[in-house]
Amino acid sequence: MISIIRREINEYKKNTLLLIAAGVIMLYSGLKFWGTLYSREINNVTQVYSNNTFILLLFIPLLTMSSFAKEKADGTDRILFSSSMPMNRVVIGKFLAAFLVFMLFSFVSMIIPSILMVFYGRYWIEVVFLLIGLFMLGSIVCSFGIFLSSLSTHEYRAFLVTVAGLFVWWMMDTLMPYVGNAFVKAVFYVVSIFSRYKIFEYGVLSFSTLIYFVSITAVFLMMSIQSLLIWRQRR
Repeated sequence: MISIIRREINEYKKNTLLLIAAGVIMLYSGLKFWGTLYSREINNVTQVYSNNTFILLLFIPLLTMSSFAKEKADGTDRILFSSSMPMNRVVIGKFLAAFLVFMLFSFVSMIIPSILMVFYGRYWIEVVFLLIGLFMLGSIVCSFGIFLSSLSTHEYRAFLVTVAGLFVWWMMDTLMPYVGNAFVKAVFYVVSIFSRYKIFEYGVLSFSTLIYFVSITAVFLMMSIQSLLIWRQRR
């Protein structure tokens, strides 16, 4: 599994598009933070970290799009799937590589706002809880992207489908208060992730939400494993 993680991280280092996107997003995050800092008095940490969804929507799909789609397109999936390593370790290894890079990227892009918020005096607990929530939300998005990449044979198609899927997911949370049908509203609530994430923005650590995030991540990873096992049998 360690070899898979190292291999994926080395591939990330060679991905020019990924590095450019990371730089642009970090620049955007920094400019937005300074704009918030100097435009008005900061009343809560949500004002500072309101671009988290933007980071997730644009950066994680770039990490996960080539996880399996590129392997299939290049034909290297035969080598990967014929190795002695079980499929679950392959999937978990690729997931951990994407998740670790996302955590590092998020930490670096948010380190200056976090330090200033801590030294501001009142918000250090909120910052810690919000980072925990961000990482847990990121784990779901990573596993979601890995799953869609396992279904695709083209990396950019996997990227577009992942972004579209996350947009639909976000829209479900946005439209949930306006849904009149009780059954549809209950379904929206069950699959809601972004609305559950907001509880961390309010400085609350919810263990039930953490368990929910871990469970959804595990479901997508298991679905990825099953998808790839079916693909290997067909090959």
